[in-house]
Order: sequence, then structure tokens, then C-alpha cells
Amino acid sequence: MNYYFSLPFIIASAALITYSDASNIRISKQRSLSQSWCYYRPSCNAHGSYLNWWSSKCNCDDGWEGTCCENYLGKCSADTSVLCPQERLEVKSFSCEDVSAAGPITLGTADHGLPENLQGVFWLQDQEDSSALMSFAPSNDGQGLSVWNNDESNIRVRVEGDKVWSFHTQGKAWELVERIDLVYDFRFNNATNPTKCDIFPQAMNWNGFSLDGAKEFILDFNMNFIPPEDHEDRFPDAVTWERPSSIFGQNIESSYYEIVQVLKGNGNTTSAF
Repeated sequence: MNYYFSLPFIIASAALITYSDASNIRISKQRSLSQSWCYYRPSCNAHGSYLNWWSSKCNCDDGWEGTCCENYLGKCSADTSVLCPQERLEVKSFSCEDVSAAGPITLGTADHGLPENLQGVFWLQDQEDSSALMSFAPSNDGQGLSVWNNDESNIRVRVEGDKVWSFHTQGKAWELVERIDLVYDFRFNNATNPTKCDIFPQAMNWNGFSLDGAKEFILDFNMNFIPPEDHEDRFPDAVTWERPSSIFGQNIESSYYEIVQVLKGNGNTTSAF
């Protein structure tokens, strides 16, 4: 079985995984002068300056180009404040049996600051042609994504991101994720031993629109830790979470699934592999 993922590319599941390719570096060495007028974005997106006070042409900073200096040309990396552009993401595929601590899904470890319940690589069960494997490991997506926030007990993961998510096929779910550039904001109840989580979808291509706050009532995603004794007959050594969902306060039983650890934080396989 194959999976989709990415590496300044994206990760999908059982068939292909999309991921970002950090080797795709195009750093502009000189300031770029826009050849068109920038009217619809103020101050050249804060990545340049107007040529003069009577002109609406932008003089872009190093590493930026475009009419309003909106195109990032620098390296995609974990520590950049810029979101790695989607066009840098390349779809790649792998077989499920080839998944290991070496990749292609990045292994989440204690060195990344992750609590034990979130380490390793996880299998999203019963997703048919949708999601397959994912992890909470760091990525090269930038803008603070895939970085565990110990103070806030949260982490934001880009579904079309750099080797942290995969899909079974490039079907409708994949197309939707790509269209809106979906990010999940996982907000846990504890930084060291999380057992509950609220998940808020965020559409980066829709100005970061998020279903948090009062909008959570519309679509409510949760993740709850399942104690080992409650799944010892199936995967006794694998961290397991349940993923219920509800719409307008009504539980959707058909959307329930479990997230099961297939690789531990030390890289060893679990009984679910």
C-alpha cells in the first residue's frame, strides 16, 4: 500500500505523502522592483517599500518578489516566520511497510519537547481514501507550525505540510486540504501528560479563518486519550486516542475513529504496525 506526503512538499496517506523539500532554495540576492502597481495590499506586505511617495510600485526586500512583494523566495525552514509557499510542496509516495524512524513521516521524539503521549508516528484508522499517517514532529513549514508550545499545551500542524501528514489517495479530501491549505490547531489539557484535546481547523488560504471560539459549535473535533487497559486486547503497547466529532452539538457516530501509534518515540514499532 502506498501513501502520499510532502517535504516543502506535503504528506498524504496510504498511497502518497506530500512533504516540503528544504533543498528547494531560491533566495533573491538583490532587491526586486515591481513592474506593476500595488493597490490592494498596504505597505508592500511589510516586505518592501514604495518606490516614492507618489508611486504605488514596490521595491521588495531581499528574498521577496511580486507586485506587492507577496512571493517568498527564501528557504523553507522551521525557524522562519514565513509560511512555506504551497508551490514548494511536492507530492511523493511510499509503501506503508517502508515507514520507519528514518521516515518518510518525521518521527516525533522527546527531543522535540513532545509529551510521551504525542511521540512517534500515528495511524488514523478507518479513513478510507483520506488521512493515513501523521506525526507531531517538527517540519519545515515555518510560521510556528509543528512546534510544541509547552506554555500553551498546543501545536499547529499543516495537513499539507512537510512530512507530517499523509493520505491514502489524492481524492476529494486531498483536494479540499490543498485548496484551503488546512491547518489543525491541537489544544491539549496538559503540557506533560495530555489526555484531552480540542482541535480547531484553520484555512490558511482563507485569511487564516478558524472554527474556534463561538464557531466551535458548528464543527467540534475532539481527541481523547484511551487508557492502555481499555485497548490491551488490540494494541497493548500503542498510545491510542479516540477522535469523536459533532456538528451543531450533535455527535456524528459515523465520523468516529481512533488514532493509534505505529512507531514509538524511540523509533521502535508497536503492535499496531
